[in-house]
Amino acid sequence: MVAGLAVAAAALATTGAASGASPTAQAGDVCTVSADTGEQQCFDTFSEALESITGEQVADPGVDAGDRTAIARVVEAHDARAHAAYLNRVAATAPRLAASASLATASTPASASLSASSNLVLGAVWKNKNWTGGSKVLYAANGSGCYGTTYGFPHTSSFGMNDTISSVTAYYNCATTLYKDANYKGTNRTYQVDTAYVGDTMNDEASSIVYRPKS
Repeated sequence: MVAGLAVAAAALATTGAASGASPTAQAGDVCTVSADTGEQQCFDTFSEALESITGEQVADPGVDAGDRTAIARVVEAHDARAHAAYLNRVAATAPRLAASASLATASTPASASLSASSNLVLGAVWKNKNWTGGSKVLYAANGSGCYGTTYGFPHTSSFGMNDTISSVTAYYNCATTLYKDANYKGTNRTYQVDTAYVGDTMNDEASSIVYRPKS
């Protein structure tokens, strides 16, 4: 299943940067963006942003200290729970879906009616190098994450990040692909790991983003 992007789930190999800590974002400088609705909300802290996505309290002080290891720990734990809940619902609903298969169409997968109990955090993009400056935390409602699913954000301009991205992070088996043009066109590069600097070719150039399964 594809969320927010009509392309097949495929990975492109590339290089990335090592991990580390980044300073705390400025007040109101951490925003969340939905792949499903495009809705954006901004918060004073990274903890508040994650809580708005996951519906779970974030108590790890490292999250607001800018410790990306702490952030990843919180996000991965939540995404694993959401994915497990999603798979359980799919399994429980399968017999009912099979019984009503005659009502399904090729353009409307039977699983489309299923919604995740919680959103999944896909990744984050940052305005400056080394995961600093304003950031956007990107998420989706589909509970499978980047395990066979590809997610797209066709216009970074819609959430104030057009031609401003310098560093990226991704979670739950996602790799980040940045495209120079909107609607997933133009020069692109895929980052398999958290990347402190996206490189001269893509720095302050991205106009659309895809999260796809890692290769």
